[in-house]
Amino acid sequence: GGRCPPPPPAEPQPLREEPPPPRRLSSTVEVELPEAVRLMEAETLAALSGGGRCCDELPLPMEEVGCDYGIVVYETELPAGGGGPLQVSRLRDRLLAFVD
Repeated sequence: GGRCPPPPPAEPQPLREEPPPPRRLSSTVEVELPEAVRLMEAETLAALSGGGRCCDELPLPMEEVGCDYGIVVYETELPAGGGGPLQVSRLRDRLLAFVD
């Protein structure tokens, strides 16, 4: 017996309902940026987030942390020497993975 080919990708489905309009910002955060900035440094992230952080066992969707647009930075520590592929499930828009 040979292996069956994978099924074709699912067809995109239309939205069930119209998404709500974007929320208005409750406040603005002023950040002075030089010509270049190290995005992943704690000081930069704190300035851009307005001090907001949350912790959870698993990464929460952007909407559940009160972020309707922009970026959310998730970070974790992995055991040394693990190796192997990075597997991500339920990804919807975009993922940039940085390994230090």
